[in-house]
Amino acid sequence: MKFDINKDLDIILITYNRVDKLKKMLNCIFDNDSPIKDVPITILDNCSDDGTDILIKKYIDKKYKINYIVHNRNIGGNGNIARAMEIAIKKYLWILCDDDNINWKHWDEILYGMENDYDVILTERKIDIKSDKDYHLILNTLAFVSAGIYKTENITNEVMTNAVINIQNGFPHLVIAIHIVNYNKKIYIPKNQILYQNIKFDFQKGLNSEIHYRQACFNLFSNYVNTFQLIKDKKIRYKCCDTLWIGKSFCYSVYNFFEVKPFSMYNLSDFFLGVNIGQKIQIILIMLLKFVLFNIFYFESNYEKIKIKILFVTFVIRRPDQTRPDQTRPDQTRPDQTRPDYFYNNSKYKKIQPMLQYKIVA
Repeated sequence: MKFDINKDLDIILITYNRVDKLKKMLNCIFDNDSPIKDVPITILDNCSDDGTDILIKKYIDKKYKINYIVHNRNIGGNGNIARAMEIAIKKYLWILCDDDNINWKHWDEILYGMENDYDVILTERKIDIKSDKDYHLILNTLAFVSAGIYKTENITNEVMTNAVINIQNGFPHLVIAIHIVNYNKKIYIPKNQILYQNIKFDFQKGLNSEIHYRQACFNLFSNYVNTFQLIKDKKIRYKCCDTLWIGKSFCYSVYNFFEVKPFSMYNLSDFFLGVNIGQKIQIILIMLLKFVLFNIFYFESNYEKIKIKILFVTFVIRRPDQTRPDQTRPDQTRPDQTRPDYFYNNSKYKKIQPMLQYKIVA
C-alpha cells in the first residue's frame, strides 16, 4: 500500500509553559514551505498556565489541523513523551518538542525512509554514523526525543511498560530504539539531517522536597547506563556504556559523572553495577584519584595566598608585604620593590622566599 503522509504519520508535539518557543515551532510546522503543514498534529499540553491555550486557539481558528489535549495535571516532561507513545495509532510516530529547530530542505530523505518501511528514521545527525550497525552511535543520537520517527508497531505492550518505568531515567522513547536494536530491525540513516538541537549540559532537575530523590539527583550518565540495561547483547550494551559522551573516553564520562551535583550513592551504585569489569576498574581508579589522592595532597596558588592540603589538613599561606618590616621610611624601600610582581617573579628569590618570608596563618 502506498504511503500517505496524512494518514500514516502521527505528529505529536509536547509542550509546557514555553509559549514563545511553541509559537516559533508552530510557525515552522505550518509554514508555506513545510511538507507537513497539512498533516494533522496533536499537541499534548502539560497543564501550562502561560497563555499556551490562547496561542493554540488562534491557530485552530485559522483552520490548522490541531488536536489540542490539555492534561488535568502536569505529568512531567518524560511522562508526556510516554503519553505520546501510548496514544499513537498511525503507522509512524514523530514526537516533537516545543523548542525544536527544523530545516525542511532534506525532507525527501526522511520521506524515503517511511515509504520504504523502515522501523526508525533518524532526523538528526550530530555525529557521523557510517553504518546502521553502529548501535552505540545510533542510540546516542536517538536519546534526543525528536531525532527519530518510529514505526508504531514497535511500541508493544512490553515496550510501553518499559517506557513508563524508564521515565525516571529520562529516556522513555529510547526503549523503542533499543527494542529495534534487540530484534535487528531496519534503521534508516539519511545523508542529511533536518533537525537541529541546542545541546545544554544541565542535567540537574532541581531540588524540591516534593520531588522524588531519583529526580532531584538526576544524573545523565547513570541514567544512560540504566537505560542500556535493556540491550540484550552484552557487547553492544557495554560499547554503548563506553561511549556515553560521544568523542570522549569512558574515563571522561566517569569524571563528569562525579561532577554532577548533588551527588547520590544510588546513582553511583547504578553506574557501577551496569558496566563491565574493565569499566568498573576505571571507575574505581578515578574515585581514588578524585576523592582520595586529591584530599591527601592539593595545591592552589594565587597572588594573595597559597593553599596546600596534606593528609587532610589545609594550610593557608599568606604572601608577604612588599616592604621589609624594618623599612619604616619610604626612602629606605628599594625602588625595584615597588613593583608588586618583582619579589615573586625574580628567580633568585624563588627558593628562599618560601622559607624566609611566608607565614602560616591558618
